[in-house]
Amino acid sequence: MEEINKKDRRIISQLDMNARMPINELARKVQISREVAEYRIKRLTKLGIITGAHTVFNLDVIGYRSFRLLLRLFNLKSEQKKELITYFQNHPNTWWVASVGGRWDIILNFIAKDSTEFNSIFEEIVIKYGQYLQDYEILIYINIHDYPRNYLLEKKNEEKEFYHPMIIKEKVKIDDTDINLMSLISNNAQLNYTDLGKKINLTRNAVKHRIQNLEKNELILGYRLSYHPSKLGYSSYLLLLNINNLKKDRERELIQYAKTNKHIIFAVKHIGKYRITLEYEIENEKEFHRQLSDLRDRFNDIILDFDFFPIFFDHKINYFPLSQLIMN
Repeated sequence: MEEINKKDRRIISQLDMNARMPINELARKVQISREVAEYRIKRLTKLGIITGAHTVFNLDVIGYRSFRLLLRLFNLKSEQKKELITYFQNHPNTWWVASVGGRWDIILNFIAKDSTEFNSIFEEIVIKYGQYLQDYEILIYINIHDYPRNYLLEKKNEEKEFYHPMIIKEKVKIDDTDINLMSLISNNAQLNYTDLGKKINLTRNAVKHRIQNLEKNELILGYRLSYHPSKLGYSSYLLLLNINNLKKDRERELIQYAKTNKHIIFAVKHIGKYRITLEYEIENEKEFHRQLSDLRDRFNDIILDFDFFPIFFDHKINYFPLSQLIMN
């Protein structure tokens, strides 16, 4: 675990849900000079704690659905597993690829126009790698709540969140310039308007206007810092809940519980065996089990079953897999 102080944590916390924050504003909020802020960010990046910044897109606005696939593998040598992971990394429809523990080996998030297109993608995977698939689970996204990493500082919980309602908006249209712009900021959210303009031959103000329109139409929900929680001594776990009779009032209570838990950074609702999944960043497995026990006590009337596993490594995070998008 790397040694960092409270100022470093404040920098990470400020950028967590606003990775495009201007350096002068960041310095003012953390109460340091601009030069010190720049130095500290460079140091945190060199240490591998900060790894970049990504834009959070809501592609359902323009007609793309998200699907989750859990894979359990067998009879697979290490080189073959590397080949499989590379295949998924390069797949134009994946926006998250990660190695995990427990009874599963790989977790994948895909985008597709509809279930028919996703079925074609899945069947292609089975044809190519079916001999290595021992088990799988498919979940269809309904909505996502992105929560701030409130565990970084001992403070009142930050209320800000990014909510993905995953509803298509027929009136929202984008062009090739928007696509190029979104591709540029997808995994480099801190690029400024001037530099973006040079890359796509637009003025600074034209770029700013386009980004503001994308935000207004909720195609862009926000900008999150990319960082390795393990560098600060935290581990990532995904908890999958098999829910019985998920009534609206209990669902609201469960989501509120997730929102106010400083270690939960995502809450996702699905169609499938596991109706709700929660992602934790937490100190250790013992604390995770303590919180799991508390959750089961509070919601024992609706939690039928559960599964969980550690997330070992993110091989790909890209909320905007450009080559998949074919505009009609």
